[in-house]
Amino acid sequence: MEKKAILIFLFFLTVLCLKNFATEQAPDFLIYKGDTLSISIFPLEQLYDSHALLNSFLGKDKLSQCTSCWRGYQAQWTINDNQLYLTEIYPNCPSEKLNKKVNLRKVFGAKYSNGLVKADWFNGTVYATKGKPIFVEAAGLPPWFYEAELEFDFKNGVLLQIRIFDNSKTHKSNFTHDRETLNKFLYSNINWTILPSLEKSIEVDVQFTTDRNGKIDSVAVISGHAMTILDEEAIRVVKSIPEWDVYYRIGMFKQIEWPISIIFSDENRRKYIK
Repeated sequence: MEKKAILIFLFFLTVLCLKNFATEQAPDFLIYKGDTLSISIFPLEQLYDSHALLNSFLGKDKLSQCTSCWRGYQAQWTINDNQLYLTEIYPNCPSEKLNKKVNLRKVFGAKYSNGLVKADWFNGTVYATKGKPIFVEAAGLPPWFYEAELEFDFKNGVLLQIRIFDNSKTHKSNFTHDRETLNKFLYSNINWTILPSLEKSIEVDVQFTTDRNGKIDSVAVISGHAMTILDEEAIRVVKSIPEWDVYYRIGMFKQIEWPISIIFSDENRRKYIK
């Protein structure tokens, strides 16, 4: 199970890397027990490679493309009696209305029955998100943590098992909602009386981690200053932050290395000193 969880996490990291260099791709949709879930695995791609799909698979229903949907279509799927079925293909970009549908009977022939196409070609795991998105504003983190994630394992389109990961323990701190709240806490708690007068501002960059309760458990200077007292005070005041964000992904606590800069200046001294 641990190995499987690591593989899923690596999948999401791969998606994150792609997001850093390209437009986020529009999902397919999976209907499961009345819920419409967004999925980032595209089962049609196992049936036809992307070029064949775009150039010949749909014939006159040639698909449109845009940067958020390079595959040129969005598909809808459903699970009935533990079998994966294709229900719709929309040859549109997601910014357009999903009202034009591909004629599945024409495309799939005898495989089409009662409005469904049995996806017996598909083998693999489909990852889906459920519930409200939990947005993240920190650099390097995707803005798409969700309350729950699911994975569906299929062999020849038959559902083998489902795993549900609960991320509801995710918590966002008041100190990350509002930068001024954080600044007020940090600079009001610096012991300015032990620091020398500063002719110009000095920045000390630190990095910290938290435990699963949001308590800061480690702080390190990543870019300090010749005056050791400033580094030490930066570490002390960051350690004193009472609580921080907590994030869960695939049901597991994710310890994140958070960067923060402390600006020592006479301006901050005057503005925030108690």
